[in-house]
Amino acid sequence: MSRHIRRAQLIAHAQANGLDGVLVHSWHRQTVGWLTGYSPGYVTNAASLWLGAGGEQLLGVRFGFDQPRAALTGLPVVVAAAPTAVVPKGARRIGLVAGDIAVDEATPALLASLQAAGIEHIDLRDVVDDLQESKLEDEVLALQHAGDVADAALVTWGDSAPEGKTDYQVVSAIEATARAAGARRAYCLVGVGPGAVVSECFGTVIGPHDAVGLELTLYVDEWCMHVNTQLTAARGTEHDAQAVCASARAAMLASMRPGVAIDEVVAVGDRVLAAAGVLNAKEYDFGHGLSGDTPAHPRLISGTGRVLADHVVTALHVAVRVPGGATGFVGGPVVVEASGARELNPSAPWAVLTRAAD
Repeated sequence: MSRHIRRAQLIAHAQANGLDGVLVHSWHRQTVGWLTGYSPGYVTNAASLWLGAGGEQLLGVRFGFDQPRAALTGLPVVVAAAPTAVVPKGARRIGLVAGDIAVDEATPALLASLQAAGIEHIDLRDVVDDLQESKLEDEVLALQHAGDVADAALVTWGDSAPEGKTDYQVVSAIEATARAAGARRAYCLVGVGPGAVVSECFGTVIGPHDAVGLELTLYVDEWCMHVNTQLTAARGTEHDAQAVCASARAAMLASMRPGVAIDEVVAVGDRVLAAAGVLNAKEYDFGHGLSGDTPAHPRLISGTGRVLADHVVTALHVAVRVPGGATGFVGGPVVVEASGARELNPSAPWAVLTRAAD
């Protein structure tokens, strides 16, 4: 139902702005998936969606063999070797959505084909980015389900780093569990040992004093989920940095509600890290919105000038990394509502460490 509503919102935008319709094109990103439930899935595949101002809708796939999968959306499907193949003849002024706040997928070939067809286009990426920010009720539920799948994957190894295993073994087991639980795609990054960057695998063997940082991004029913946790070293003391990260995350969670400036939320987290003396070791930002892809609004960084909207679902994460020293990483989805913010998946490993602060 939410995808039907979202497509109707774009059609209404076209009508209000004198456009013949909206062309949505996805290659690696998930905008078409967010609107339809179908994403290309192949490196060489692409998908294009036409939403006409008169209400007509047409989904184009690059390869004919993928038509049966695309047909599960309930939309009319055609083979479209180029995005403009779904645009009806006579369209002269259209909205174009090709990419999002992170990636521009309006390729030179796409723009050239529009020009050759005499079609003027208006970039509507910002419109879609803003639409994705506040979630509808079933969108929140869909992301909660994606979080449950991520939870099932991250608990594959329990709470402790598996001494003697390689990072390849850790990551492959987590990704396999995620896929078995319903993820269409799953990408797990890993960092082994003190101060390790969470990145691709290198064949590193986990030692007895090595904590293991994990970052998992997966796609379930064309919704993107992004979570983080850290497995405790098999031997040695508990990492103070992990507790500090959990405290900063809990403090930010308590500060989040609609209308609160993003800068204020970031300042809360920074103050906790500063009080612990690890602000200079802060890694990454404090998170970003979750939708068909990542990142999305709101981005939890200073200087955006934005405030939290109602029914936002965002990955809230905190990371600290001192090369060769203290390391911490924890994060997962939260939902912002009128009454405040809450964990979207309260029993997940990334949420456990905030309980002491509740």
